[in-house]
Amino acid sequence: MCDVCAVFGIGDHWTDAAKLSRNLFPARDIQRHRRHRRERIALMNRLVEPAGLVCEDWDGDAFLLTDRAGRTRVAASLAEFWREAEALSGQAFDPLGVRFDGRAPQW
Repeated sequence: MCDVCAVFGIGDHWTDAAKLSRNLFPARDIQRHRRHRRERIALMNRLVEPAGLVCEDWDGDAFLLTDRAGRTRVAASLAEFWREAEALSGQAFDPLGVRFDGRAPQW
């Protein structure tokens, strides 16, 4: 295990199901997985940006959250992401309560 990341062996979240869905063409699965992660991270950034947070992909296996002060947190899964976002921002998040009509969420 890498001492830096400490996420080895955590296990995949259900949202990463497309990671290796077909063993015949693993390169396509990896490309699809990366595309899905980019789309997911773009959406996550829309949700956390009003709280002053930015989310980035961390080696395809975790999420790196950063606030305006430069503090960072690493989340190994999407479920952990919301806990880390709340801890870093001091705000409660309800991703199911957000409207996707272009208006900023009211946390």
